[in-house]
Amino acid sequence: MNRTADFGFTIIVLVYNEAENMPALARRLADYVQRSSQKACVLFVDDGSTDASFEAIRTACGLRDDFFYLKLDRNGGLSAALKAGIDATRSEYVGYIDADLQTSPDDFELLLPRIADHELVTCVRTDRKDSWFKNVQSKIANSFRRAMTHDGATDTGCPLKVLRADCAARIPFFNGTHRFLPAMVGFSAQAMFSARIAVQWLMSEKARKVVSPTAFWVLSLCGSLLLCVYGWMRSDFSIVFGQSVSYNVYLWNLNAKGLWQRTAPPVRLALMAVPPVVALCAVRDVSAFADEFFRNADIPTWLLAWGMAGQTLFTLRFVYQLVYSRRRHESTLPQGFWLISLAGSAVIAAYAIVRCDAVLIVGQSFGMVAYVRNLSIGAATAKT
Repeated sequence: MNRTADFGFTIIVLVYNEAENMPALARRLADYVQRSSQKACVLFVDDGSTDASFEAIRTACGLRDDFFYLKLDRNGGLSAALKAGIDATRSEYVGYIDADLQTSPDDFELLLPRIADHELVTCVRTDRKDSWFKNVQSKIANSFRRAMTHDGATDTGCPLKVLRADCAARIPFFNGTHRFLPAMVGFSAQAMFSARIAVQWLMSEKARKVVSPTAFWVLSLCGSLLLCVYGWMRSDFSIVFGQSVSYNVYLWNLNAKGLWQRTAPPVRLALMAVPPVVALCAVRDVSAFADEFFRNADIPTWLLAWGMAGQTLFTLRFVYQLVYSRRRHESTLPQGFWLISLAGSAVIAAYAIVRCDAVLIVGQSFGMVAYVRNLSIGAATAKT
């Protein structure tokens, strides 16, 4: 029976396959509700656990009058579970906490004294037990969110929050929205790469010869930065490796075009700092980096090797272009560049199909059409 209306504060605990943690969690929650500054109860939400979590929840709730539970038929994700818990809450205030014991229920006492004057109060995570790599990802994500929303919040990802229940019930929930962020970054990168090809293609058609416009290299640099972030989010070393090498070639071509010298010094410094920062992140904790990128269960070793081969071949086109251009003391896109591009693109497209990576599939499909057309324009120019 749901008797949360008898309490001033309901703690929603989201549980998914946490059977081992449940006894310790129940003890800590029982200890806290006895000392809470608000008359408190606990509402466990089992998000379709496949282990013995639900049995542990029922056992804990059978021992206490201030413990309640909900069970979802299948795993719906954090947002769906949280929404179910909020909808079932009848107390004035609601808070939630993860079942992994990384946060303490005692910390609610830091929030409850402030909730009377606010709709939401949240904690900020310190001394996190996550890997340095996950902490870096969190800092980047929070910085990006603050830049976009200007909400003034330091850390919205902290799983310890207290809200007014009536306000919480009005919040729209979109389950797993954060999972779309890598795709958005990846498609933004491919948009940059597609734009560079479109610009170069149109200018080549107009000039009736293959040209190397400055815009091609500017868009390449922007796309490379975004795709490197995408590869990092996907824990895909083949992407990070390819972009790390190509990035330096883009900078050389911008210098050959005379744009680098006209770029503001702070911007140049920031752009030059990117490769060493990426390298520093990789070597700071080699073991964690290896686990994230080379022992990724989503990418078998053979597939990683295939992706690396494609990225290596794809990256060699810019090495070839760099050597060719240096010898002629100008930025140019020779026929060999387009031949290598086509071969590398085919390998990467096959890799992307196996990985079901829509970002790479879309980008490589458009690119292959442009590569073939540039080869055609170059061949026609050579005949004349």
